Amino acid sequence: MHPAIPHLIELQRVDHQIAMLRAELEGFPKRIREAEAKLGSARADVASAKEAHVRVVAERKKFEFDGQQWKDRARKYRDQSGAVKTNEAFKALQHEIANAEAEVAKADDRQLEVMMAGEEVERR
Repeated sequence: MHPAIPHLIELQRVDHQIAMLRAELEGFPKRIREAEAKLGSARADVASAKEAHVRVVAERKKFEFDGQQWKDRARKYRDQSGAVKTNEAFKALQHEIANAEAEVAKADDRQLEVMMAGEEVERR
């Protein structure tokens, strides 16, 4: 066997390794672009989720405020009911109280729906 053959075999192995590393190196820009695209998509998803969360929080506060306003109206009507002098006025106040309590229930239901939607947004 010729004395240069082991060196040539080693050279061939190193050349093969260099070729593999060059191929891997040439693939990095594509992988970087793909990673940047995924990152951009993820950032857009996060921004969308944040906007949805802000919207849900605002809706929930609106329904909390609406419910509180109706509760205040019902309390005001109850306070007025002691001062009325006619049965007709008393019945009208009772009707207004029932209406206000129904609106409180609706606001509470809407608030629960918004809270469930908010939980769904948070899961994303």
